[in-house]
Amino acid sequence: MKKCLCIALALLLTLALAAPALADIAYEPNDDFYEKHRSDCDYENRCYYTNGADGYVTVYASPTGGGKDAIANGVAFRIYWTYDGGKWGCIEYDPETHQAAYQDCVSGWVKMSDMVCDYDNQAFMDDHSGEFVGEERSFQPDRTEGEAVYAYKYPGSGVVIYTLDWDTIWDNEMRISTVFTDPAGREWGYCGYHYGHRDFWVCLSDPYNGELAADENYVDPLGNMTPAADPDTVAKAASAARTPSVYLIAGIGGVVVIAAAVLAAAVKRKRSGR
Repeated sequence: MKKCLCIALALLLTLALAAPALADIAYEPNDDFYEKHRSDCDYENRCYYTNGADGYVTVYASPTGGGKDAIANGVAFRIYWTYDGGKWGCIEYDPETHQAAYQDCVSGWVKMSDMVCDYDNQAFMDDHSGEFVGEERSFQPDRTEGEAVYAYKYPGSGVVIYTLDWDTIWDNEMRISTVFTDPAGREWGYCGYHYGHRDFWVCLSDPYNGELAADENYVDPLGNMTPAADPDTVAKAASAARTPSVYLIAGIGGVVVIAAAVLAAAVKRKRSGR
């Protein structure tokens, strides 16, 4: 009995230590082309919006295949993997709503030139690279100060991406790797990972405030996107995207019919002695 208990405890400890490692495993889409060309794909893991020149984006069966669908502009997708040097991105979506989905979904590929990247933390850090202080710091939340710590997309975004309540943060210190001071003089700390939560900022000057307004200097640059086409236009585009494959099948069928007719004529001539 004691031996079994020791084995069980050892197993639980192993699983606990493996949890962070499992969390680091990159998501992989259920897509045939990706599975066959996994080694040729690059990990992206960023949010993009559909932004085709005609108000929609054509979805292809694969980077080397024909069209299969069309999606109106302005729909957000997290593209985990790209292909051919970032020219193509794999998406998964609900075929009925044409919104991003990961269950009961279909996969497809879009041209990255028809997508616009969300203004995310990576973009923010690129734009403010000279304003950060690389400072290792520990942030210990104080239970008596608030009910939760609010994690923001980036300083001045006004977008809360995680609400770290006490059950979530486990009273453990948060490791801060970078510090940024915004125009209002508030200090922000960047945390790359904290118990399953990734890539976020905490306002160290006001960590328990979940209503910090967006700074007008950091508004997402999505206002210049091409407006979405009307539903009828998108539906026609989706139908047109599938048309080439229909013609190809019809063409093959026509060749088969012609070949059969030629063969029948040749047999008839042979039998008649001509």
